[in-house]
Amino acid sequence: EKPSIARVQSLRRKIQNNSFKTPTMSSMIASATEEAQQYELNFNKQNGSGTDTKKNQIKIVDEKDGMSEEHIPSFIGTYEENQCLSQMISQLNTEDFESLFAADPSFMDDFRWWCRVCLRARRYRQGRAIQLLKAYAKWRLESQIYKADKDRLKDQLESGFLLFMEDSRCVDGRTIIVIRLVLHNPKKFLPKDVVIALHNVVLYGLKSDPLVQAKGFTVLMDMTNARYGNFDMGIASAVSKALNSTLPMRYGKLIVYNPPFFFSTLFKLMYIFLSKKMRQRMVRVFPATTKPESATLHEYIDRVNLPTFFGGAQQISTLNFAADVVDNMQG
Repeated sequence: EKPSIARVQSLRRKIQNNSFKTPTMSSMIASATEEAQQYELNFNKQNGSGTDTKKNQIKIVDEKDGMSEEHIPSFIGTYEENQCLSQMISQLNTEDFESLFAADPSFMDDFRWWCRVCLRARRYRQGRAIQLLKAYAKWRLESQIYKADKDRLKDQLESGFLLFMEDSRCVDGRTIIVIRLVLHNPKKFLPKDVVIALHNVVLYGLKSDPLVQAKGFTVLMDMTNARYGNFDMGIASAVSKALNSTLPMRYGKLIVYNPPFFFSTLFKLMYIFLSKKMRQRMVRVFPATTKPESATLHEYIDRVNLPTFFGGAQQISTLNFAADVVDNMQG
């Protein structure tokens, strides 16, 4: 349920009166604004531009093009990245987040971390990072993702349906999320369950390494031996919405591996749920024994980075993975 008007009003009073025991949104914005102004003062002094901080903010990264991927690793954790974060936070409004803070205090606890994740996901374009943060906060409140059932999540992940390959990379350097459709049971797990699992697996990945936040994921959907009964169009809609513009993550390719003969018919129905970007990044690949002339999985992911059920070298314990994700679970 959404928080009552009285609860929101109470939260607003606490924000105005600065009466939280932990840092409030207003104090966080005030602190970030001060940090951003100090950065501009230092910049102006170094460049002989005076000390006027009332001018437009000095953008550390070009707002149109963002930072190139090759420069991001050396930028992470620097003074300049922290100032970019301060500039972003200084532009936020408490009204955009207070309902979520009231319903889900854990989001406030990690708010600065979420801001940094959105910045990295949008290659430090502050305007786009703010849009992403607001979209995620709205979706988080509407979907009530913070009310997830841990036992249900663990049960789903133990099936092996959804995996995060923490130590593997595709040829583009992105970490890999594997979806094994044949292991999904739509009668047992609803679209909301799948979205909750995806959210927590993505969160687990984002916390594993700052570079994952910047470079993102490649999604490998394994359709080997999948049957019509493994499909649920509600999942296609919910997952597409999350990937398109809601989850604070970057993704490269969506690799559909070994789709069954009836996938072409289903894809026409799924197509309406996919963004233009997702359509452009989707590739279909087949085993060499099935279609020798088609692209192979190893063109996108080296064998050494694939799990053993793909003939690769990565061994995965689904029980351990499920336990780790649940231990890391946030709301």
